[in-house]
Amino acid sequence: EDLGFKDRYELSAALAKTSTTISNAVERGLSTARGLVSRRSVHRVRKPLDVDVVDEGGYITLARNANLNDPGLILRVAAATARTGNPVKNGVWQRLRDVPDLPARWPRTSADDFFTVLTSPQVIIEMDKFGLWERYVPEWNRIRGVLPRERNHSHTIDFHSVETVERCAQVRTTVGRPDLLLLGALFHDIGKGYGRPHEQVGAEMVTRMAQKLGLNLPDRMRVQTLVAEHTTLSKLAARMDPESDEARNAVLDAVHYDPLTLAMLTVLTEADSKATGPGVWNHRKAAAVHELSLRGLKMLDTFVPARPRVYAPADIGLHTNWEDKQLTISWRGSYQREVVRPLAVVAALGWVVIQAAMVREEDGSYAAEFTVRALHERLERAADEARFVQAYKSGVYSTLPEIEKHPSTANWQVGGVFEVRTVDQRAVLGHVIGKLPDVKWLTMTSPGATMVVQAAMSETVSRAAVVRNVTEALSGG
Repeated sequence: EDLGFKDRYELSAALAKTSTTISNAVERGLSTARGLVSRRSVHRVRKPLDVDVVDEGGYITLARNANLNDPGLILRVAAATARTGNPVKNGVWQRLRDVPDLPARWPRTSADDFFTVLTSPQVIIEMDKFGLWERYVPEWNRIRGVLPRERNHSHTIDFHSVETVERCAQVRTTVGRPDLLLLGALFHDIGKGYGRPHEQVGAEMVTRMAQKLGLNLPDRMRVQTLVAEHTTLSKLAARMDPESDEARNAVLDAVHYDPLTLAMLTVLTEADSKATGPGVWNHRKAAAVHELSLRGLKMLDTFVPARPRVYAPADIGLHTNWEDKQLTISWRGSYQREVVRPLAVVAALGWVVIQAAMVREEDGSYAAEFTVRALHERLERAADEARFVQAYKSGVYSTLPEIEKHPSTANWQVGGVFEVRTVDQRAVLGHVIGKLPDVKWLTMTSPGATMVVQAAMSETVSRAAVVRNVTEALSGG
C-alpha cells in the first residue's frame, strides 16, 4: 500500500514488467557488442537452414529475398534458432512483426515448427519480448507477469510455465508422445485467473490449440486430459495410500485407462512440482507418485506395435503431397544397409525425415517409405522427381554426415520390439539403422522434435549388444 499498489499481485506484475525491461536492455547492449565484434570478420558464410531462413556467421537471419508475406516464416525462424541454439540476428524479430497470421487450421509444417520451438523454451521468452508469442498463444497475455495465488509458487505464471516446459523438454525421450507432453506443459497453468478451476479452463484452451495444430481426436483428448488432471497425482499422493487399489483406480479413471496419458502425466507432475518452488517435489511425494503410476501401468495392457505397410513399386521414387507440403520417397534394396543411399541423398539435399517405415520382404530384400520435409529449397523445386532419382543413381551421395551426441534412450519393449528415442536431427535415422542387425520391420516418427524408432528383429540377437551399439552411436555411451 505504501508503494501505491492495491495488492501483492499488482506489485508482482510491476516487478516482472520492470525486470523484463532491464533484461531486454542488457540483451540489446550485448547484441550490439556481439555485432561489432563479428564485423571484424571479412567474410561471413551464409548457410541455408529453412525456406527463407539462413545462418550468417552463427546468427539466424532472413534470406535476402525472403517472402515477408509468408505466414509460416516466423515459426520457421523460431524453429531454426531452437534447433541450432544460435541467436536471432538483431532486427530480424522486428521485421517479422508484419508477417500475416496463420490460417485457423495451421499447415502441418507450421505445427511441426511450433513443437520444435517448445523443445527450446528460451525461444518462447525471446519471441514474447517482441510481442510475437501471443500471436500463437493469445491466452499468454492473461498470465504474463502475474503471480499465482498459491504461496508455494516462486515465479510468475508465465515464467513457471516456461520452466515446466523446459523440464519436460529435458526428459522428452522418456515418453511416447513428447509433442503432447510439451503442449500440455505449456497450457497446464494458463487457465489461472478466470474465476473457475484453472485445470478446467486450461483444458478448454488446449483443446482449441490442438485443433489449430491439426491433432486428431484421440490426441486432442489426451492433451485435454493431461491439462485437466495435471494436479491429480499430487493430490492423490497427499491424501491417499499410494499402494491402495482405491488410489490406483482413481488414477486410471483420471487418465481414462490410457497408458500413454498416464506416462505423460507422471512426467508432467514432476516437472510442474520442481518448477513451482523449493521443497514442492520431495522424496515422499516422488515415491508416492512413482507408486501410483507404476501400479496404474501394470493394470493396463501394453500396446505392441505392428508391422507397417509399405508401398514401393520401383527401386526409387518421389511423390509430392502438396497439401501438407511434404515429399514421400519410396525405395527398394537388396539388403538393409543399402538404405543409407537414399538417406544420404536426403541429407545432402538438406531435407529431414519426419516419418519412415521399412520392411523385409519374403525374399530377404527391403522396401521402405520416407516422408520428408525440404528445408533448404522451395517445394516446387524439391518435387522434381527426375532430379532426385538422378542424384540417387549417380552414387555421388553415399555417406551420411556426422551427428551431434545427445542424451538418448534405447530399450526393449513387450513383444520383442526395440525402441530408440533421441533428439531429431539430420541423418540420425541412417546412423541408427547402421547400428541395427537385420530387422523384420522398422518405423520412425518425430513428435515434438524427438525421433522415435521401433524395430522388430530376430529373437536370436543379443539385446544388450543392440542397446550398447545404438546408445554409443547416439550419445557416446
